[in-house]
Amino acid sequence: MNIESIINTLLGIVWSPYLVMLCLLAGLYFSIRTRFIQLRALPDMLRLMFRHERSASGVSPFQALSISLSSRVGVGNIAGVAMAIAFGGPGAIFWMWVVAFLGASSAFIESTLAQIYKDKDAKGQYRGGPAYYIEKGLGQRWYAVLFALVTVLAYGGSFTAYTYIAPVLTSLTGVTTATISLFMLIYGVMAALGNILGGKMTDTLGVHRASACIVLGIVIVTAGVWLFSSSPWIMGVLIALLGMLTFAAVPALQARLIGVAQLHAPHAHGVAAGLNIAGFNSGIALGSVLGGVTIARVGISYVGIAGAMLSLLGLGLLLWQISRRRLGGSARDAVA
Repeated sequence: MNIESIINTLLGIVWSPYLVMLCLLAGLYFSIRTRFIQLRALPDMLRLMFRHERSASGVSPFQALSISLSSRVGVGNIAGVAMAIAFGGPGAIFWMWVVAFLGASSAFIESTLAQIYKDKDAKGQYRGGPAYYIEKGLGQRWYAVLFALVTVLAYGGSFTAYTYIAPVLTSLTGVTTATISLFMLIYGVMAALGNILGGKMTDTLGVHRASACIVLGIVIVTAGVWLFSSSPWIMGVLIALLGMLTFAAVPALQARLIGVAQLHAPHAHGVAAGLNIAGFNSGIALGSVLGGVTIARVGISYVGIAGAMLSLLGLGLLLWQISRRRLGGSARDAVA
């Protein structure tokens, strides 16, 4: 049994009708147990959403809503809806409504558990999520660690798929499906290491230099995908570097957003974190659209250079922002 057959077996289990039934039944169960909290608490939600109350270590209800939406709305909500209608017809809209209605109670339970089992660190900031309430609520640390690891790897693999790495490998590099699965696994592992590397670079080089260096690395690697797409070994190295650099950019850009937000409003780091996630999801969607247009117009072999040009544009905007901020700081010093 090879990697391809193992993955296909797992996909057959995960993406089977049983998963749909599990989601629907779980949502129905939570809806009944909470007496349909998604309807009963709707007036309270609307009333609290526009109240500006918050603690010194938290954010306002509207800021919490913004963070939640930014982490939930992504390319799946854009391309996924279109694909569902294309494959299932207009009736897919009804079932998406049903899943969304019942899933609202599941989301409420998840958020409630995250609030119950969250931790407060030495800096007064809260940490929580599924891994925390699995460890504390179920008392199974190994399962919490496994959940976190699988989440990292799965997210890295899905990001690879959205950026058309798999079609490039099959069409231009000529690798097998099993090898693509291995490449995507390596991408996910390097994405986890990239987060750590990005944090260390930000601490060592500073926010500006770390951001610029990482984005420049992404430009070079994506251009390399265009130049060396026929070599499986070089493509393997480039994909590993792409995963590492893409997620290494997260800590540096997160620090930039928090710094900018705190210049304009106190306690704005929560909204800045939400904006960072929103920007990340928007980048995935933009990359998917650009990749699709590139494939349709000039061919799949130009996906790498299209990504490099988009990354180069981002680097230019980043350097422009850094120069404006430095000029603004020099002007303030001169006035003082």
